[in-house]
Amino acid sequence: MMMIIKRLAFEPVLVQHLDGLGIDHRFVTASKDYQRLDRQLRLYRLAIFAFRETGDELLGLKVGRKVPLNGYGALAHAILGATTMRHALQIIVKHMRIFQTYPRDAASLGNTRGHVHLTYNHPVRLDGFPNFVPDLFFATDLQILRHLGGDLKGFRLELAYSPSDQQAFIKEIGIPVEFNRNRNRLSAPAEVMNKPLPGKFFTHSLAYRRLTDNLLANIKADERLNDRIAEMIAFARNKDIRAPDVARFLNLSERSLRRKLQQSGMNFTGLVSELRAELARSYLAEMPVRDVAELLGYHDPSTFRRAFRRWTGVSPRDYMGESQDEQSAAQRKISKRTKT
Repeated sequence: MMMIIKRLAFEPVLVQHLDGLGIDHRFVTASKDYQRLDRQLRLYRLAIFAFRETGDELLGLKVGRKVPLNGYGALAHAILGATTMRHALQIIVKHMRIFQTYPRDAASLGNTRGHVHLTYNHPVRLDGFPNFVPDLFFATDLQILRHLGGDLKGFRLELAYSPSDQQAFIKEIGIPVEFNRNRNRLSAPAEVMNKPLPGKFFTHSLAYRRLTDNLLANIKADERLNDRIAEMIAFARNKDIRAPDVARFLNLSERSLRRKLQQSGMNFTGLVSELRAELARSYLAEMPVRDVAELLGYHDPSTFRRAFRRWTGVSPRDYMGESQDEQSAAQRKISKRTKT
């Protein structure tokens, strides 16, 4: 079962970055577990691997700055039609679900005292590499504005964390940064944000907007119901996922939710168990059982172990052993091909 297919080019850019460093990532990217994941979760797993191999805290910034505008798929068409930098950020926030589906207010755009603020309200924190996604988020937003010919004069970034080398971070992102604040927020003077962009005069701007509205509508229509439920489970950190909560998240009545699942030959309880099992398998490749249990809302690891055996027929320890055997076999194949 596949979860939502993300339509962004972060994963290929990270792969190219690793290739450029001469780092062999194939025993990760060629594994069966990795291929079963959606592009977002593949990116997260690959980022953790890349950090372990390089120790590069600035990896999120470097990947974000390398993504071409056409790497944003349908979203790029909407961005190209933006009349101002503020308008471009409004488009990004509007379609934030392409970057991060849950929760609904993951990012927001506001203004105070003559400044416009892009706030990352609920940043994704990866275990072992917590700043990768926030860095990627802000770096890509800034790079988009550069692509559009925007003037970043007066821009500044506030972060709730601090890298070990603050000056290297500031040099890489290209604007002033304040670290260890109580929020993650990009700010700029309103007069700069509202200044017309060159794209405003493109004769095809309106056509781009119409095209992206159609494409993004198709993306939403293509997202399977179980894909969206999987996203909710991945971020909820609560094993007691109830049908009424999911229905509200999907803007459905509980009756409609159960009817749609029934039409697909599924029931709510069975689907949640299947999706939890898939998430558990992906997490077990990266972290110990206790951490996986907590991520999935099981505060008692023994309860999680029993649930995992019920889902898969094997214990987490046995599953991890089988997964490691597969990875070792894949690595031997790669080594053999390399030698020949």
